[in-house]
Amino acid sequence: MRWDRAKLRTLLRYFAVAARRPRDAQAAGEQLLAVFRIVGSRVHPPEEDWVRDVAHRAFPDRTDFAAARRQAAAVRSAGDRRAELSRITAPTLVLTGEDDPVQPVRAGRATAEAIPGARFVTVPGMGHDLPRALWPTLVGHIDAVAGSGR
Repeated sequence: MRWDRAKLRTLLRYFAVAARRPRDAQAAGEQLLAVFRIVGSRVHPPEEDWVRDVAHRAFPDRTDFAAARRQAAAVRSAGDRRAELSRITAPTLVLTGEDDPVQPVRAGRATAEAIPGARFVTVPGMGHDLPRALWPTLVGHIDAVAGSGR
């Protein structure tokens, strides 16, 4: 895995924000909004009220604040997964944001190339999120693959 300075800065900012346990639902909303501002789409900024509402509603059930650290550790330790990916037979869509500050387009392309018959789609203006403004486009891509039988 290659680490460029911009990606490293983004990840450090992300972990600095995400590592803190919010004291209440309001703080959870501000924290999630801060995360979206770091890794999310610049062209399609987060709908602040919606993000806060999602965090407020999820807060009572949010108990595992170490999950992001475990996910990052799993990614670092997973190694080359191409052999496993080559055995996938389900219809597969790999969506990649062209402006993702965490995962470069080449990573999404490599994933799609490792999965037989996978469809690879880059989404202009999308970061490491699924902005509501792009939902119709994303659903269209998902529907095309899910309905294809391949």
